Amino acid sequence: MKQFKFPLASVAVVREAREALRREVFAGTLRQAASAEQALANVSSERSALAAALGESRAGTFRPITQVAGLEAQRVVEQREREAGTLLQKARQAVDVAREDWLGARRGVRLLEQLKVRARGRHQIELLRAEQREQDDRRSGALWPAGGTLSEP
Repeated sequence: MKQFKFPLASVAVVREAREALRREVFAGTLRQAASAEQALANVSSERSALAAALGESRAGTFRPITQVAGLEAQRVVEQREREAGTLLQKARQAVDVAREDWLGARRGVRLLEQLKVRARGRHQIELLRAEQREQDDRRSGALWPAGGTLSEP
């Protein structure tokens, strides 16, 4: 019997490797986005704590140097928060791009998988047909007398 051989096997190997690489890149961008979210959350909690401390210092005796230092610290933290927000936005955009690349590569792999399934099905049908022809030839050979024809008595 003829063994199944997929003619696009080398293309499938290359596409599977490309898809695995793009999946890893996508996972890396997800990790970067998660760390950017965590950094933004840390800076936001730091800003909240600083605002609470500044509010407490205003409740007591007014000390201008304390207020100036607190406002400067708050300005620095707000700047870090804006930077962290910008980094998070860029990380999310990178995730979207990496997801689209990965899904495109995955579509290519799925297409080849479908082609392979179809080719395997056609191969199976051809094998079954060849087997059926062989059986038909054996049966028809058994009906014919050895060396003779059907018209002889």
